[in-house]
Amino acid sequence: MATQKKTAHTSLPRRHNVYVRASNSTQNLSSQINTFWKSDCPRYRLYVAALVILAAWTTTPSWAQEAPGFYLGSGLGANLAPAVNLAGEDNDHSMGSGCDEFINPNATQYDFCNLGNRGDSWNNRFDGAAGILANAVVGYRLQNRLRLEVEYFYRDSEYDQTDPVLGGGGSIADKLAAELQRAELRVGSITSHNLFGNFYFDFPNRSHFTPYIGLGIGGGFADMDFGALWARNLNPTHITSVEGKFSSDDTEAIQSRLAGTTTSVQTELNDTLLGFQVLFGVSRALTDAVSLDVRGRWTNFSSFHDSGSYERLRSHESNLRVDGSAPVEYQQSTDDTELFGINVAIRYQF
Repeated sequence: MATQKKTAHTSLPRRHNVYVRASNSTQNLSSQINTFWKSDCPRYRLYVAALVILAAWTTTPSWAQEAPGFYLGSGLGANLAPAVNLAGEDNDHSMGSGCDEFINPNATQYDFCNLGNRGDSWNNRFDGAAGILANAVVGYRLQNRLRLEVEYFYRDSEYDQTDPVLGGGGSIADKLAAELQRAELRVGSITSHNLFGNFYFDFPNRSHFTPYIGLGIGGGFADMDFGALWARNLNPTHITSVEGKFSSDDTEAIQSRLAGTTTSVQTELNDTLLGFQVLFGVSRALTDAVSLDVRGRWTNFSSFHDSGSYERLRSHESNLRVDGSAPVEYQQSTDDTELFGINVAIRYQF
């Protein structure tokens, strides 16, 4: 009797009543997946589903053509601007308003009023703000996943806040105690028109989604809606900053003339700022040429500062002398010029 040749089989350990035979060169991936899927173990089904999703993500070819070429884009979004610490100063006389010839006709008779010791300072803090952000770009895609881009973007941060002056130097500190009934600054909106050159790297993958990061340098033309109001007490006896500095007759006359006066300005401050930005985002291919772009940014600019004359200084022109020889000017500045932004854009590649 011929001896029957037995064929050896190799089996995997038993798992939840499922036996899987060792794969040979003739078995394919689909039969293994089918065996797992028909098992009575939910965990195996979860594994299979995850593998299928991963395979679909990594093997789906990108719709967008990544050949070199120019592209255009435009988008709309929002910006978040941080709190602003606004520092101000002017060249008003530091010895007090009694050296103002409009208030004290005898001011030049006092030697200290003819010296160059001029200057007051103050500071304010305004909470953060939000607003719109819109951009337009023209760029060129290189072969090695790099892109070069020129970007214009506009931002409008709506602060719209009026806050009391927090403190100051020179004669301001004395006046804040009782002499000034109102001492407040206002910031409306801060807007800027910006032009940047950006450099991007697109992270390679085989899906419809392309993450990217970038750096940019450029500048902006910034505008700040600014206002200030300093209103003195109507009662002359509360005008104490001039006491002990002038003759008794002049002091009484100065107090009477200063009571109820105001210093005010409402204007638009301007400055040209240099800046840099860090960009990040992801694009989603819609067709061979069109993609949807979600872009975030952090942009930081140089310090903002501008100066000007008061509309009214103690209810008269912005000058210490009747002949106009000692104009009084203020200056406002801030280092808080950064912003965070996010926008959604459409990009078209030629």
